[in-house]
Amino acid sequence: MHKLTYLVVLGCLFCACQTPSTGDKRVVAEANGKKLYHNELMSMFPDKYSVSDSLDMAQSFINNWIRKVILLEEAEKYISKDIDIQRLVDDYKASLILDNFEKKLVNTRLDTFVTQEEIELKYEETKEQFYLRSDIVRALYAKVPAKKTGLDKFFEEWKSKDLDQIRRYCSTNCSDSLLHLDTWYYKEDLKSVLPSKLAKKVTWKMDEIKQLNVNDHEYFLYVLETKKAQEASPLSFVKDKIVKLIIHERKKAILKNYQDKLFDEKINSKQVILH
Repeated sequence: MHKLTYLVVLGCLFCACQTPSTGDKRVVAEANGKKLYHNELMSMFPDKYSVSDSLDMAQSFINNWIRKVILLEEAEKYISKDIDIQRLVDDYKASLILDNFEKKLVNTRLDTFVTQEEIELKYEETKEQFYLRSDIVRALYAKVPAKKTGLDKFFEEWKSKDLDQIRRYCSTNCSDSLLHLDTWYYKEDLKSVLPSKLAKKVTWKMDEIKQLNVNDHEYFLYVLETKKAQEASPLSFVKDKIVKLIIHERKKAILKNYQDKLFDEKINSKQVILH
């Protein structure tokens, strides 16, 4: 159909029936023997859209519908005759239904609170799953503009790991800092925030302390502890993964227990018969 004629026809359809009945079977487009009806098209557009807006959207929808129909027919030519499409559809439908049901079942029964004792026990059971692939480091780090006052006193507090004083000073003077005693970092990630001049001087040994002026900033580093690749991960480093593992196992247990109970009920009520 000529594009201008096509738009005129669409315009007439919209103007004639802004709120069509569901039984409106006027054909808007045809492709490979399949038909797109006016009521199907109109159901796509809320009342808030103007006729001109709806015309643009309708043209786009119709074009996409035609492309999908002709592409589907082309695709069907290449489907093996051995493929049972209906079985695939039924399997996919069943998987969607089961997935939705299982999510609702788990959400109503899952306890997500995990105690520290449970975490430690699971860590001991599974620590071989969490060997390190890269070196990790516990460290304190701070970057302070060199013009700031009190740097000598700050360095004394740094060496003594006086975190209260260190954090108080950094809250108003540091331009960057990492000040958590229990947090582990991948060594390469930590090195990336250091100027190369300082990174080259660090040996990453326990209790190593460095201070260096680079580009008008004072850099402070305190290496608290290092773990090498292939060592077991510290619990604090993998705690979140352990919690997720525990929650995952609880989900599996909920589903298995429900399935077992349902299976036994159906067997006992003779609704399931094993031959």
